[in-house]
Amino acid sequence: MHMRRLYDSAKAIRLAIPLTRQQFLAAIEQTFKANSFVDCYIRAIVTRGHPETADATVEERVRVRMSRQRLLDRPDAPRLWAVVDESVLHRPIGGHEVLA
Repeated sequence: MHMRRLYDSAKAIRLAIPLTRQQFLAAIEQTFKANSFVDCYIRAIVTRGHPETADATVEERVRVRMSRQRLLDRPDAPRLWAVVDESVLHRPIGGHEVLA
């Protein structure tokens, strides 16, 4: 879930968060629902680096991402199985700050 990544990212850059992870996630979720911000984080993602993107394009991208999310939230959601080489497990990515 995107909110977990938000919390983990904040911790990775050492932001002080006076809540447990569960409290933080619950607070963010309640805020989103109370303010009808269901797609606000998606809007930020699709315009990142391209603030001049036309509103119609942004709305279409948001609509597509939300429809994909609904697909993944279904009880019969698709599963992903992947076979990876063991060397992937030993490949350093991001350094100690990211992995902390």
